[in-house]
Amino acid sequence: MITDYHWMVNAIKEIRSEMVIGAKTAQYGIKATLPKVAGGVGDPNMQEAIRRSKNIKRVAEYEKKLLEVQKLLDKVSGDRELYVLNWMLDGYSMPWIGKVGAFLRQ
Repeated sequence: MITDYHWMVNAIKEIRSEMVIGAKTAQYGIKATLPKVAGGVGDPNMQEAIRRSKNIKRVAEYEKKLLEVQKLLDKVSGDRELYVLNWMLDGYSMPWIGKVGAFLRQ
């Protein structure tokens, strides 16, 4: 979860920005006049509602994982470990952390 922390934070921001009411609904006016696909939900408004519902569940899952990581942050002891953890949570790659860590040890 630590390696995905930064990605999940950004995913939550992106999903929430898409969920602003009316942000993506304008494009569906034209599609409403098209014929329905056999075997599928043809109503674009219903498809949008289903997509938003899935996104709400996804955000809740990500937030739960982020909270689990945040609850354990105070368990980290030592400055070096804290720096590495914060860099990981900020989304820096392991090679970058290794290079910076080696530089700081000099």
